[in-house]
Amino acid sequence: MVSSWLISLFLTVFSPLSIYSHAPVANHLFVAPFGSNDQLCSRPEAPCQTVERAVEVAAPGDTIYVASGIYTGSETAVVRIEKSITLSGGWNEAFTTQDGATILDGKNERRVVFIGDADVTMDRFIIQHGRANSAELYAPSEFGSGILIVGRLTLTNSAVVHNIAGLDNHSGGHGGGGILIYNVFEGRPAELHLTNSTVSGNRVHCPLIKVDSNAIAAATSAPSNKKTSGLLSAHRRHPISYHRFRSR
Repeated sequence: MVSSWLISLFLTVFSPLSIYSHAPVANHLFVAPFGSNDQLCSRPEAPCQTVERAVEVAAPGDTIYVASGIYTGSETAVVRIEKSITLSGGWNEAFTTQDGATILDGKNERRVVFIGDADVTMDRFIIQHGRANSAELYAPSEFGSGILIVGRLTLTNSAVVHNIAGLDNHSGGHGGGGILIYNVFEGRPAELHLTNSTVSGNRVHCPLIKVDSNAIAAATSAPSNKKTSGLLSAHRRHPISYHRFRSR
């Protein structure tokens, strides 16, 4: 006869709660201008103050909710993302309504967003006033001022505006004023997926978006500055997809 304590032990160890208690759980993190970086960002009423701090605290799979406002930085980029996470912007301060947009501002002093080897989603952001001045991995230092992507980014309901790439008084052929997609990792091409987003008013000596030839999966000898409608450096096998893409 099986003793009652053994039955109890079996039910405890193999109960659904025990089986799944160690499974990773996606967390919700919160950022607002009135927050504090002494927080862990884990409660709407106690958010962090900067997006960079929330990214630092986040684990892969987490979602960061960012209240409307203007966020700047002091490092080489306003936000560096090297984890597979989601950033959801445009929330009110109570995080009950998503009715605005979150502004990431490089203040013409630094790159705005760097996307590392990760799968990242950003929704309802305005990425503006970037001026890249530092190299990331093998990407040129002065390119990709709005967003530099060496991983994979899905950008929805957002805008990339008024960013500047290239060196002062430099002539011709350099780019990524708005976005530079640059392949670094073999077998994992850099990708950008745009949905209902705008790229406009970005300045350099090139198209608004530049795709380096090395970022093209199974690239051919097609020149990297080949343009489609003057907007995208493109090739029929390039890793960009877009839906309701607007530019002016």
